[in-house]
Amino acid sequence: MSAQATANVPHSAPFYPVLILLAALWGGSFLFVGIAIKEIPPPVLVMARVLIAAAVLIPVHFAVIGRLPGDRRSWVNFAVLGVINNAVPFTLITTGQTMLASGLASVINATTPLFGVALMAAAGQEPLEARKMAGIMV
Repeated sequence: MSAQATANVPHSAPFYPVLILLAALWGGSFLFVGIAIKEIPPPVLVMARVLIAAAVLIPVHFAVIGRLPGDRRSWVNFAVLGVINNAVPFTLITTGQTMLASGLASVINATTPLFGVALMAAAGQEPLEARKMAGIMV
């Protein structure tokens, strides 16, 4: 489904409470990292965060999808994605929080979609329409 097709899909009743919960969990991680970073080195904190997430999500995977893939290629792909999407960014953000307040770190992190839209427009991949500009300005 394209982004345009999903933009007009009506949301079910539990959508907004789940969105608020997700925002609280995601935003709260900066607060908890800001507290923990005073005692725990960034790589150890990131490893603990990822291990806790795995401990929660692997049983969910078994319950919803079933067994984990058994082939080597899938696990290599998981490892590459884990490093690129989790280990490196979480370590950089956590290390940054040793020098910045957690609130500022969360605000800087929240600018990611803004830079994504700007980079896609600069690369000629997504036109920067008035609606998108309004969203960026807000």
